[in-house]
Amino acid sequence: MPKSSGLATAGARAVDLIAARVRLQAFSLSIIDGFLLIAWSCVCALILVALLRKSPLNYGELSTIRQAPVDEKGSK
Repeated sequence: MPKSSGLATAGARAVDLIAARVRLQAFSLSIIDGFLLIAWSCVCALILVALLRKSPLNYGELSTIRQAPVDEKGSK
Protein backbone atom coordinates (compact mmCIF):
# COMPACT_ATOMS: atom_id res chain seq x y z
CA MET A 1 0.00 0.00 0.00
CA PRO A 2 2.90 2.46 -0.01
CA LYS A 3 2.15 3.79 -3.54
CA SER A 4 -1.62 3.85 -3.08
CA SER A 5 -3.57 6.64 -1.48
CA GLY A 6 -6.02 4.33 0.23
CA LEU A 7 -7.39 0.86 0.67
CA ALA A 8 -9.67 1.09 -2.37
CA THR A 9 -6.88 2.08 -4.74
CA ALA A 10 -4.61 -0.59 -3.29
CA GLY A 11 -7.28 -3.21 -3.99
CA ALA A 12 -7.76 -1.89 -7.52
CA ARG A 13 -4.01 -2.06 -8.17
CA ALA A 14 -3.91 -5.62 -6.85
CA VAL A 15 -6.78 -6.62 -9.15
CA ASP A 16 -4.97 -4.98 -12.10
CA LEU A 17 -1.77 -6.88 -11.32
CA ILE A 18 -3.60 -10.20 -11.08
CA ALA A 19 -5.49 -9.47 -14.31
CA ALA A 20 -2.20 -8.71 -16.08
CA ARG A 21 -0.73 -12.03 -14.89
CA VAL A 22 -3.82 -13.96 -16.00
CA ARG A 23 -3.73 -12.23 -19.41
CA LEU A 24 -0.05 -13.15 -19.81
CA GLN A 25 -0.81 -16.79 -19.00
CA ALA A 26 -3.72 -16.79 -21.47
CA PHE A 27 -1.46 -15.47 -24.24
CA SER A 28 1.13 -18.14 -23.44
CA LEU A 29 -1.48 -20.90 -23.55
CA SER A 30 -2.84 -19.66 -26.87
CA ILE A 31 0.65 -19.73 -28.39
CA ILE A 32 1.13 -23.28 -27.09
CA ASP A 33 -2.24 -24.31 -28.56
CA GLY A 34 -1.29 -22.83 -31.94
CA PHE A 35 2.02 -24.68 -31.88
CA LEU A 36 0.29 -27.97 -31.08
CA LEU A 37 -2.22 -27.43 -33.89
CA ILE A 38 0.56 -26.85 -36.41
CA ALA A 39 2.58 -29.80 -35.09
CA TRP A 40 -0.35 -32.24 -35.36
CA SER A 41 -1.20 -30.90 -38.81
CA CYS A 42 2.36 -31.62 -39.95
CA VAL A 43 2.23 -35.12 -38.48
CA CYS A 44 -1.04 -35.84 -40.29
CA ALA A 45 0.38 -34.47 -43.55
CA LEU A 46 3.48 -36.66 -43.22
CA ILE A 47 1.32 -39.73 -42.63
CA LEU A 48 -0.79 -38.92 -45.68
CA VAL A 49 2.32 -38.43 -47.82
CA ALA A 50 3.68 -41.77 -46.59
CA LEU A 51 0.44 -43.49 -47.62
CA LEU A 52 0.45 -42.10 -51.16
CA ARG A 53 1.17 -44.55 -53.91
CA LYS A 54 3.18 -43.92 -57.02
CA SER A 55 1.31 -42.33 -59.88
CA PRO A 56 0.91 -44.53 -62.97
CA LEU A 57 1.95 -41.59 -65.14
CA ASN A 58 5.39 -40.11 -64.71
CA TYR A 59 6.15 -36.75 -66.21
CA GLY A 60 9.46 -38.00 -67.56
CA GLU A 61 7.60 -40.51 -69.74
CA LEU A 62 5.26 -38.01 -71.41
CA SER A 63 7.33 -37.97 -74.61
CA THR A 64 6.82 -41.73 -75.08
CA ILE A 65 3.04 -41.51 -74.88
CA ARG A 66 1.44 -40.97 -78.28
CA GLN A 67 -2.14 -39.97 -78.68
CA ALA A 68 -4.21 -41.19 -81.61
CA PRO A 69 -4.86 -38.50 -84.22
CA VAL A 70 -8.32 -36.95 -83.88
CA ASP A 71 -10.54 -36.47 -86.94
CA GLU A 72 -11.71 -32.92 -87.43
CA LYS A 73 -15.15 -34.08 -88.60
CA GLY A 74 -15.49 -36.68 -85.88
CA SER A 75 -15.75 -40.44 -86.22
CA LYS A 76 -18.89 -42.58 -86.30
